[in-house]
Amino acid sequence: MLTESKKMPLGKILVGLKFCTVEQVKEGLKHGKEHMMMLGESLIQLEYLDDEKLARALAKQQGVKFVNLNKYELAPEIIQLVTKDVVEEHEIVPVVKKGRQVTVATHRVLEFYALDNLRFILGNEVDWVIAPESTVKAAMKKYYGIGGMDDMIHGDGEDVSYKDFDAVEAVTDDEEGMVAQLVQVLISDAIKQRASDIHVEPMEEKTAHPLPR
Repeated sequence: MLTESKKMPLGKILVGLKFCTVEQVKEGLKHGKEHMMMLGESLIQLEYLDDEKLARALAKQQGVKFVNLNKYELAPEIIQLVTKDVVEEHEIVPVVKKGRQVTVATHRVLEFYALDNLRFILGNEVDWVIAPESTVKAAMKKYYGIGGMDDMIHGDGEDVSYKDFDAVEAVTDDEEGMVAQLVQVLISDAIKQRASDIHVEPMEEKTAHPLPR
């Protein structure tokens, strides 16, 4: 795996692979800065990139393998290696186990602390590969039943916005369940934006939910 100092910028890799032009990368950087997005997410939103090409570029940047999870049919003993909570927290799917090494697929970049955490939880060495986000999410739903809440809140895959909280309230009459859903939305959005904290401001007649910062 490449060290931090040797990693090539993602934009340069995308241009080198001819997945994007220099102009598109520049626009993606500008759009990402304005909307607090990572470059890959920004380029996908601008429709200059798809999740497969992003995954291939990230794999090249990180020095790990790219896999197409649609070609895998995971065995029950592989699925049982990782609990649903761990899969959901790290957005990973186990794909193979050889000896004491478990290989997991993710669409994210697994930092050293996350890998150490997974090694401790699984009691095995952990290797990782990158797959397109859509295939990771599909596998999480197929094998672990994860994705129902996301589908209910996000609809057709669009990012939820804070103006949509009224719609979330209508989903359930259970006040505690509603609060749990709102907290999950806030935390999920904060993780996506790599926020350091979340600020919730109580107002006279309502509670404002500003963007995490």
